[in-house]
Amino acid sequence: MALNANALMDTTYFFQMNDDDSSISDPEQKNRLEDLINAVSTVFERFCNRTLKARDFTYDTEDQDYDPNYLHYAVFDGPKNHTFWFPTYPVNSLTSFYVSGVEISAAAADDYDASNGYILYGKQGKLIYSQGFDFGYLRNVKVAWNGGYTDDHVEMANLKYQCFQAIRQYINAPSNALLESERIGNYSYKIVSTQFQQELRGFAPQVFENLMTYRKVAIG
Repeated sequence: MALNANALMDTTYFFQMNDDDSSISDPEQKNRLEDLINAVSTVFERFCNRTLKARDFTYDTEDQDYDPNYLHYAVFDGPKNHTFWFPTYPVNSLTSFYVSGVEISAAAADDYDASNGYILYGKQGKLIYSQGFDFGYLRNVKVAWNGGYTDDHVEMANLKYQCFQAIRQYINAPSNALLESERIGNYSYKIVSTQFQQELRGFAPQVFENLMTYRKVAIG
């Protein structure tokens, strides 16, 4: 087994965080853990409605980074008005941007209405193009770009840790993450309600709370 392109961490990170350096060289444990990392990373992406780890997206079939499974991250229907939202953020780089077959260049830094091109707000994953996108045309906007969190982003450090926490919960976690209260004398315990567990979508409360920060939600 190998780590997928969207894997938020590697096995070395997990074993070191779990104070289990001796397992790094165990092929069986490494393969089992890689399966879990791939699965949890994909679950995180589905929950957040976007890719999280940075990667290249392109519409060019001749490009080595072309992936038909992610073509919906590179080819779009023209949006209404002047604002284009990327499927994930931040936008780390933009190689080319086409509208109806015409390549659009970046506008000058002080051209706030983007009258001569587009203005990119990379952190928000937003692009403004005042000429408009020929709204109503299907798949007429093509973008080659890199988006998502790299190891240089503080957000990636948090995502790695949340991935570690989720995996540790799934395997040999020493405590019950869903424990609400317990009493020592005549021992008893109480876990969170079934309804609340459903709202957590299988995550521990801490993981769920932290992931909400990265979730892309469409309004309206």
